[in-house]
Amino acid sequence: MAFEIKIRPEAEDDLKEAYSYFEQCRAGLGADLILCVEDSLSKIARNPEQYPIVYKAFHRTLVRRFP
Repeated sequence: MAFEIKIRPEAEDDLKEAYSYFEQCRAGLGADLILCVEDSLSKIARNPEQYPIVYKAFHRTLVRRFP
């Protein structure tokens, strides 16, 4: 059973900004960012206990390839 992932509007805004930044650096890099973020979110949804809780019930993972 996968858990529900909620993304706050502020985080969506940050992703849009990061997408634009990476696309300016190199065409297609922004799309790679989105794929990496989606992959990380799906991993958390499948097995949240694998990732540390950073606040209350919020789990966190780092996104590969992107700082």
